[in-house]
Amino acid sequence: MVIANGVDIVSIHQIEKSIKNPRFIKNIYSSEEQAYIHGKHSPAQTAAGHFAAKEAFLKAIGTGIRTTDLHHIGISHHQQGSPFFSLSGWAIALLGDRSITLSISHTDTDAIAFVTIYDHQS
Repeated sequence: MVIANGVDIVSIHQIEKSIKNPRFIKNIYSSEEQAYIHGKHSPAQTAAGHFAAKEAFLKAIGTGIRTTDLHHIGISHHQQGSPFFSLSGWAIALLGDRSITLSISHTDTDAIAFVTIYDHQS
């Protein structure tokens, strides 16, 4: 049963400026994400999609952004390229025993992410 949704849209231009700051990169993206982002043809576009996913996750959970330590909400990719969450630390506790899906898309200027949380007990 669906219990919550979260959506967020992010300006790629804004993230392009932000990822030039090593502290931003360290606080926001896991080491796996950093390698993935820097390996892409358009790193800012990918980083913006991941950032939107993190915000959408927090909206779906119901907390909103209360920390700059977002690297615990990691995004990984299946072999086919579809994204999924790779949570660690406090983010695992927030999700609990629920499951989650993620979709990310972008244009030349914006990235959007949509998250759905499911409860297995209902």
